[in-house]
Amino acid sequence: MKYPKVSVIVPVYKVEKYLGKCLESLGRQTYENLEIVLVDDGSPDSCGIMCEQFAGKHPNVLVIHQENQGLSAARNNGVAASHGEYITFVDSDDYVADDYVQYLVDLLLDHHGDISVGHYVPVYHLKDPRLKKKKEFQKVFRAEEALAESFYSVKFGVAAWAKLYRRDLVEKYPYPVGKLYEELATTYKMIGESKAVVYGNRDIYFYVQRAGSIMTRKIGERELYGLTAAGELLNYTKTFFPGAVHAAKVRYEIKIQQYMPAVFANKENHFLFRFLRSESKKYFWETVFDRKAGLNFTIKLIAIMLGTIPSKIVFGAVNRKKFGLNG
Repeated sequence: MKYPKVSVIVPVYKVEKYLGKCLESLGRQTYENLEIVLVDDGSPDSCGIMCEQFAGKHPNVLVIHQENQGLSAARNNGVAASHGEYITFVDSDDYVADDYVQYLVDLLLDHHGDISVGHYVPVYHLKDPRLKKKKEFQKVFRAEEALAESFYSVKFGVAAWAKLYRRDLVEKYPYPVGKLYEELATTYKMIGESKAVVYGNRDIYFYVQRAGSIMTRKIGERELYGLTAAGELLNYTKTFFPGAVHAAKVRYEIKIQQYMPAVFANKENHFLFRFLRSESKKYFWETVFDRKAGLNFTIKLIAIMLGTIPSKIVFGAVNRKKFGLNG
């Protein structure tokens, strides 16, 4: 069987602490018909040199150096320079299993899908997680089912990575340049045009958590684009996939919850709490006791309704548990 050419697009910016492990994992891929495109997005550290050194050892690696344009432009330019029939994205501070590409390709071809998705594992403190033994399974979703699943972010979410896409889907829906939360604004459109999305629960992608990167950021208009994108996602779903509307409302609430750590970590953000709380009220009663969204979702949602102090306590406790922070 002749396997299709796959391009792995890796945007690179200020990640020299993490990049080595990412590149090593890509260099160990078992899939042979593979192209790796590294996009150095004007990184001011040694990342550009690391990319060139890696390319010198691997003939299937293409390095692009560009002035800093942001994550969306880096991904889009990487896609434009690539040659694969299928595209997958890997963030340069994450790493992947040796069979990452092979597994995604097999899922896609075995089930005649347009997008395939593998399972991701959060990584804290740069320590390799202990993987639990589990019974593997695969499931095929139609577009509406896949959209709902991605909105809940239980089996998989809206992130660009850990997915393999038909090339034409990625080309049709480029990532919005100059915007944050570009995946939230894009992935659902690709899923919406797919006849079949294939999910497999094998642990193939390792998502490195970096405490403080978003938790302390000042929230401005650019950051709040994520809420705009969540609103556009909801309107899209109402128009084309009414069966996934409830899940889209849950996703809107999740986006609001994701802002809360920064609201309480940076004094300049405190004025936003009332606005976010008012937005959360829109779908509170429809979503608060959704079992699929999970207990943590419910607790956070109720805390927001109770006010600033309960919210600060709850979200602070969640972050301390995640990152092992004290105080």
